[in-house]
Amino acid sequence: GNIFENDLYTHLIIKLIAQLKKDHGKEILLIIDDLDRIDPEHLFRLLNVFSAHLDLEKQEENKFGLDKVIVCCDIENVRTIFSSKYGSGVDFNGYIDKFYSREVFQFDNTSIVVQSITSVLESIKIEEKFKDLNYISLSDKYYFKILLTLIASLVKSNTINVRSLIRLVEIEYSLPTYFMIVGSRRIRNWQLVIVVAIDFLAKLYGGRANLVSAVNKASFISKSNEELEIGNQHIRRLIADLVLLADHQQNLLVQKAHVMNFDEYAIYYDVKVSMMGADELYFAEISQIIAQPAGIKVESMNYKKLLLRVIDIYYENKNEKV
Repeated sequence: GNIFENDLYTHLIIKLIAQLKKDHGKEILLIIDDLDRIDPEHLFRLLNVFSAHLDLEKQEENKFGLDKVIVCCDIENVRTIFSSKYGSGVDFNGYIDKFYSREVFQFDNTSIVVQSITSVLESIKIEEKFKDLNYISLSDKYYFKILLTLIASLVKSNTINVRSLIRLVEIEYSLPTYFMIVGSRRIRNWQLVIVVAIDFLAKLYGGRANLVSAVNKASFISKSNEELEIGNQHIRRLIADLVLLADHQQNLLVQKAHVMNFDEYAIYYDVKVSMMGADELYFAEISQIIAQPAGIKVESMNYKKLLLRVIDIYYENKNEKV
């Protein structure tokens, strides 16, 4: 008839915990991991149950004699689940505060993950026949830094998690080969060098919607980064090649000064060509960016909108397989 459960099992747990403390002289912790991964009904029920264990008969100690109960979860996921269940107008902080005695510890391993990106990419296995186009795992290639800039930005913005990066370790990655329509021309995807990086991101995120969502949430590296050995010249090249693909109605004319009006910018650039055997590889060099109301450096340009436009063009202009 008691509203508080106090049966044989409860007494057994209490006895065992007391014995552990006596035998080892250490605190007993209960750690609940991945709380945000269970059904919302159980999530909030569990929080209420453990809160009630401290309210029992107004005692200051846990019902079972546990010294600490540690709950591990993504607090932002819990916040989202709470809003979905109770409505966005209900105060989450006022609700969640009663369940912990110390402030929420924000675990952030982003800096460690960022440091490992180069090693992860270098471990990816790509066929030898693609070595000249391997900007994915050969870190001595100039364009490796372009991909590194994009992935590091996405990691820093928490749109790529550790599990996703671990899955890349030593995977066998086959470079996609297909045709794209650029202006009135039909070229192979890898002839526009930046597309090799976009192909990799598309594969990493598993589709257009996921990639676009990740880019929308991210803040992108816009200046040199010593930790990653990314220089302003790499940022400049990244922006230039995004411009080249974004201005895809042009015909990749080399002997012509190009200008593209984008957002509040007028971007002046030239198309450059290098050779890989008998095939031409296209990239761009920016000569000037004019912004309203005032001029800016190329490296300071926020290129997120440009990248989003490029992703749209990329998916719309992919053609048949080679």
